[in-house]
Amino acid sequence: MRILTFLCVITCLQSCSMMRSMALKTTIELVDKGSKEMETETDWHTFSASSPANIKTLEGFYFNDPSNLQLVKVLIKSHSGVGFGIYETLHLDKSLKGKKNSDFKTLAITSYTKAVRYGWKYLE
Repeated sequence: MRILTFLCVITCLQSCSMMRSMALKTTIELVDKGSKEMETETDWHTFSASSPANIKTLEGFYFNDPSNLQLVKVLIKSHSGVGFGIYETLHLDKSLKGKKNSDFKTLAITSYTKAVRYGWKYLE
């Protein structure tokens, strides 16, 4: 009886893992297709407010499935877009106002660095 119970538990755990994997794969496919919409966003404030949170969600997905190349591709595009679209824009604004030191330059470099790291993972 113990062996039968053990086998049932193992089977349930395995099927839950497969369901989670399938759900994550489906979600990433939708995110990849939907990422084109972010490129059409005309309100910079909406883009800058929502992008970092979306990236953290994607990184949570990556933590659960680091072999998903479709997800890695989305992360590369996301970090590059935030680095350029948000942090470089804010750094340029500060530079044009004569402020030499800007945290936004550091944030842009950090975003680009993350994009490059994900790029290496994509190429492996």
